[in-house]
Amino acid sequence: MSAKYEAKNSSKRERKCKEKEQKKSEKSVKVGYTDKTVEEIKDRYFQVAKAVLEFRGDHEHPIVKHSFDCLKEQKRKENQMKLFSRTKDDNEEEKVLYAELKKLDQLIKKTEKEEKQLEKLVRNETIRQEAVKNTSALINLKENTKNEKPIAPEVEAQEF
Repeated sequence: MSAKYEAKNSSKRERKCKEKEQKKSEKSVKVGYTDKTVEEIKDRYFQVAKAVLEFRGDHEHPIVKHSFDCLKEQKRKENQMKLFSRTKDDNEEEKVLYAELKKLDQLIKKTEKEEKQLEKLVRNETIRQEAVKNTSALINLKENTKNEKPIAPEVEAQEF
């Protein structure tokens, strides 16, 4: 008799657990005559709690300082469900993609470094070519002035 009783009670317990899980997973709760989501009920609760605390003069309470955002909470729950519903394959794929991203970042940094070095070399070469031009122009100017006879400056006669 005790075995039948335990089997009967265990199946009842299992059914009750399943029912509780279903109730928890439902997104809407029957409140009065309307269906509201848990987030909407929380939002209303925090609005009322904030009003009561402000009326009492407790402006330092965390509920008063930080307001509840219904949309943010819904988005957080959606993201949480996405995270917990991920498979091992999804996680492995993410790891592979992350490794590829790191490789691409390293390649980009290496390419940028090489570009900077090339720009520096081109700039130095340009400066060197300008210096050579200026030097050759100075040499030509000196050669031209050597070939010409110096012109004596005209000196005015001064009386002593």
